[in-house]
Amino acid sequence: MQRFQGDHFEIGCQIGRYYAEHGVKPYPVTAPDLLARQIEYYERFAPEILAELRGIAEGGAFSFAEIAHEALVSVILYWRDLAARSCSIGGFRDRNGDTWVARNYDWHPLVAEHFQAWRFDLPETNVIAVSDMGVCAPQDTDKREQRFYYHDAINSHGLFVGLTYAHCWSTGVGLTSEHAVKLVSWRCKTVDEALRLFRDTKLGCPKNFFIADAYGEMAVVEHAVEDMHVRLPDENGVLVLTNHYAEPLTAFDRISNDSIDEKGSFERYSRLEVELKALVQADKAGDFALLDKIMTDPVSPVCQFWPELAIETVWTLLLNLNQQNYRLIGNPRSAQRSHTDFAAPR
Repeated sequence: MQRFQGDHFEIGCQIGRYYAEHGVKPYPVTAPDLLARQIEYYERFAPEILAELRGIAEGGAFSFAEIAHEALVSVILYWRDLAARSCSIGGFRDRNGDTWVARNYDWHPLVAEHFQAWRFDLPETNVIAVSDMGVCAPQDTDKREQRFYYHDAINSHGLFVGLTYAHCWSTGVGLTSEHAVKLVSWRCKTVDEALRLFRDTKLGCPKNFFIADAYGEMAVVEHAVEDMHVRLPDENGVLVLTNHYAEPLTAFDRISNDSIDEKGSFERYSRLEVELKALVQADKAGDFALLDKIMTDPVSPVCQFWPELAIETVWTLLLNLNQQNYRLIGNPRSAQRSHTDFAAPR
């Protein structure tokens, strides 16, 4: 696990050196006006992100404008071209009162060989984050094309935040989804604090977020840029997130309903909800093996396998939030499936 230490600028410098050592070449700026508006927004609401980006530029001897454009603008420009319409996350409270979260990250099969977990030791908190390294196609297996993005993050307070694709085409000026995950993991200790952050900031592209803390609280944020909705656990203490909006949002009418379930979002949601409710109703204690079986059952829609679309489950993350014990497991179809056990990064 790569480890970076210092303030946001210093860690940025270390990341920049890592990128330079691997031959990364940032892409040229194509939308300078949008970049200027994004930088202005980040200066007000996310200055620590800009500090990290300036550090990346200095550490790697890159153009700050190109680094910032990649980080703040590219995902907004190319949102409609992304096909990451997958991933499932569920949480529940077991008979011991422990809150468990299980997440499948579904994307290009080659991610299974390239995803990484990095640790960041900051003055305000320590964070372990997991990234698909931007691998979307075979050419992205080249280290020169890879970037570390926060897709799942756990901080030293035991707060978890992870994201899934959202079916919405709205975009605008605001935080990228990766930076929303970063800010939550950097600034927040509890679900309530994370929800306050989402209410006080704007997103530049849609995403759904699952948040859980060491006090056993959980929430889902369904975000459509122009609107957002918060969902809490049901009467059984179960909370599930896939890709569709469980609640109607203002942007919903602009979504192609023909494509909304092409990766089985509703089916995955229903199956995972049924499985987790069954655990609660059977009064069972959660454990890694039990949750791993639910998330990676090859006949369950929760475990994705779409070879014709080059999408499958590439990692599974299992969390006991109260005990702050976590397990990160590799591709369930791998002959030598890796797994790493770790605790909250102290």
